[in-house]
Amino acid sequence: MVKRMILSAVLTLAFLAPATAQTVTMADVFRQMPDSLMPYITHNDRLDMIDYLDAGMKAEVTNRFNGKSVLDTISTDYLHLTLSDALVVEMGVLPVEELTTDSCTHVVCVVSTYAKMESTLTFYTAKWQEWQPQPMVNLANMIQVPDRDCYIMATFGKSPEEIVLALSKPMLGEENIQEKQYKYRKNIKWTGKTFK
Repeated sequence: MVKRMILSAVLTLAFLAPATAQTVTMADVFRQMPDSLMPYITHNDRLDMIDYLDAGMKAEVTNRFNGKSVLDTISTDYLHLTLSDALVVEMGVLPVEELTTDSCTHVVCVVSTYAKMESTLTFYTAKWQEWQPQPMVNLANMIQVPDRDCYIMATFGKSPEEIVLALSKPMLGEENIQEKQYKYRKNIKWTGKTFK
């Protein structure tokens, strides 16, 4: 009798494990992204971009502002998207230590870089609900800014679990931005709860 109960429990767990495990891929997350979070391109544009890349073609569409948007790269946990000459978006799928309030095991970090000068980070659950790391990520507190004319740029490093912070200083002109970025750089790492 005891053996039957143990066998029954083991079989139940074996069947439940695949059902409760979440596999989150960047392609799935990008497909499910609400249009309101990326007004440049439509849901159909996103689907087309993924299909184009899968077919080995350039993943370019005409966006809602009659410009060109290109999905440059997509992998299991990373995406690089050039929405316009003035806006580049990177996304990374990150595992979290504790389930989010909408029962997700992963969150999405969105890095938006404007005019190749300034970046912002926003976070969502894998179901596209707003989410905040704890403690919150404040880029201005993570890298020393020598003066008010500097802007902070962010980009993912070798994986989405690493972000490289650098300074740009538009007042110096494009030719000196690279020099300043290398002088003032910092890598921050994902802890399962936040970047630090």
